[in-house]
Amino acid sequence: ALFGKHSPNAGYGWFLSEANGRAIHQANGRSPGWAAQLDHYVADDVTVVVLSNVYSSVTTPIARAVGAMLFDTPVTPLPALRTERLSAAETARKAVTKVIRTQIGKLLEMHPALGRHLGATVRMGTVCVYAPAEAVAWDVGTAESRGRRQVAARGARKVRFLAAPPVAATAQPMRVTR
Repeated sequence: ALFGKHSPNAGYGWFLSEANGRAIHQANGRSPGWAAQLDHYVADDVTVVVLSNVYSSVTTPIARAVGAMLFDTPVTPLPALRTERLSAAETARKAVTKVIRTQIGKLLEMHPALGRHLGATVRMGTVCVYAPAEAVAWDVGTAESRGRRQVAARGARKVRFLAAPPVAATAQPMRVTR
């Protein structure tokens, strides 16, 4: 039952596939700081395990290359690893994306409606854009104060978010410069 097919290519937590012309049961995973691949060649009772302390998906092709060497089959060339340093623009883009995602995550805890709205409407990449499906008129203030600041767009739907501290918003794209 453990290695029986429960979907076209998976058993309970194991992928059932083929490598180097042989049936394999495989499992893999990665997280920042590690990566792993386990290939068990069923008919040959051979297991290849590759462990890495680098967050990279290169463990799978390495495991397949080791299997190919064991079974004297052609080795598929490994994918090229990125060796050049990230550009300043790419480093900045990644940093901005991380900060925005972190802040939206915090908003989800403090103000779920606002966090969900921003999570669904802020796009990140080379250009970060706040792009709701329809125009939104912001009415942002604190629960303690009655003072209101509005950023309105013509024909906008009225949305009121109470937050502490006040959150500034804009309907204009924010561009990450290179």
